[in-house]
Amino acid sequence: RAPANGFVERFVGDDRSMRRLTLATVADLAIDRGPVVDVTATPQQARTVLAERRSAWLGLTSGDRFLGWVHADDVPDTGSLGDLERQPSSAVVQPTSTLRSALERMMTSQALGAVVEDADGRFVGVITPERLRDGLAGSLAESEPATVGSAT
Repeated sequence: RAPANGFVERFVGDDRSMRRLTLATVADLAIDRGPVVDVTATPQQARTVLAERRSAWLGLTSGDRFLGWVHADDVPDTGSLGDLERQPSSAVVQPTSTLRSALERMMTSQALGAVVEDADGRFVGVITPERLRDGLAGSLAESEPATVGSAT
């Protein structure tokens, strides 16, 4: 990430960050919960998370399963979030996925981020291209997750 001198910098090359994409995994990033609430949350709790995250999309979970995304405009003033029509995530990765494959999945699906699920399909969190960039720019192992308000 930070070559000790000019010789090492020339040796590892200019594309060292790109090479790190194939060596590091999603688990090396600080995985964030994202703008996500449990489907049992109230519309007010959902709006709070949306406002805190400055997000136009809200993810819904049921227990440890990711159900899908709803647009912020579709969150009702009253009633149940469970009745909302959800868009499935077009980009799903596992903690063991390389950063390269995660980025490729986000780019080919034109998603603003990827849902991270473990091998058993349990929701772990969300990563974004910005989180990936921050991980590559800093020390992947020393990244700390952002504090996220949660309605669950």
